[in-house]
Amino acid sequence: MSASPRSLGSRLQFRRGHELGPHERCTMRNGGNFLSIRNVHLTYGRRDKTEALKEFDLNVSLGEFVAIVGPSGCGKSSLMKLVTGLLLPSQGQIKVNGTVVDGPLKIVGMAFQNPTLLPWRKVLSNIVLPFEIVDEHRHKIRSQRHVYEEKARRLLNAVGLPEVENRFPWQLSGGMQQRVSLCRALVHEPALLLLDEPFGALDAFTREDLWDVLQDLWMKRKFTVIFVTHDLHEAVYLADKIHVMSRRPGRIIASYDVPIARPRREETAFEPVFIDIVHSLRRLIKLEMDGREHAGATREVQ
Repeated sequence: MSASPRSLGSRLQFRRGHELGPHERCTMRNGGNFLSIRNVHLTYGRRDKTEALKEFDLNVSLGEFVAIVGPSGCGKSSLMKLVTGLLLPSQGQIKVNGTVVDGPLKIVGMAFQNPTLLPWRKVLSNIVLPFEIVDEHRHKIRSQRHVYEEKARRLLNAVGLPEVENRFPWQLSGGMQQRVSLCRALVHEPALLLLDEPFGALDAFTREDLWDVLQDLWMKRKFTVIFVTHDLHEAVYLADKIHVMSRRPGRIIASYDVPIARPRREETAFEPVFIDIVHSLRRLIKLEMDGREHAGATREVQ
């Protein structure tokens, strides 16, 4: 039975610029929020200044799967750089596990639209690359390389690629390369996984297959995920909560809980509640792209 617009609206509210497996090693020290972003501004350039983000607030709980959607150019990728510590905000504060982010984080894994695998390294060697970089592991990898390679093999098996470890990236299809990229992002067991349009360049069938791969990995390991995407079906299929960003300068204008049980499968996308959520998000983003003012700062969407 389709959810009514009013019942959907009760979970979707406008806001004006507000609001470990091994990850058990991360003990919450921030009132239940693993990631806390408060009043963050980001401005590029010294002379010709460009505001990328303004009055940006966001909370993400430990183990939560969050999707970020919004118009093109709204600052989604800039947000990812801020969370990792690769960029520092012009104003405001970002905390991960209660600690202020003031430089690159070690507990983060990342995957992008392009797999960015090293073409001269075979698959297994690509996956263990994080162990050669992260301080905790890089002094041990020579003596314990077999241990790290076994972790990589287990991940390859989990994503359905048990027999490609000795191939080069150029010998794999785009979907296979993206699976390897996910393995590399997860092999050092990060508490926080950041995904920036990781399936955007793939065909529809491969992309939907990888939705299930990612969902199954997340259900087993419960790492915290921030997933940037332009695909609203993808956001609803994967996320616990969807945050909608405004036009630039970006801020959160709405947050949406996804009340759909897991595991989600192909038929889930045809359920009335799934379709209603996608349409609600599409209407909201279209309004934002058209530059129309919302009816109120806190009024529920009807």
